Amino acid sequence: MVQRRSLGSFQVGIHQAAGIAECARVLQPRGTLVLVDLFARWLAVTGRGGRARTRALVEPLLGQANLRVAGWSVIYRIGPFPLVQAVVARR
Repeated sequence: MVQRRSLGSFQVGIHQAAGIAECARVLQPRGTLVLVDLFARWLAVTGRGGRARTRALVEPLLGQANLRVAGWSVIYRIGPFPLVQAVVARR
């Protein structure tokens, strides 16, 4: 059985660590979380309120929720710059 959940934007309106922890809580054993949003080093300067906008900031949040990163994919680029990326994390 495939579980599907949607939180809306990871960057707006939620406490990121709490949102990831809740996703991890509801995942079945060996479940997979796919988080897709704007993740780019050049967005780090827009990280108001401590928002995790880079891989380096998101991966520790996943680890704190006992999720391990299985991989990253670039979904959309602006020229050579990755903008929308997806991280796959497993329980």
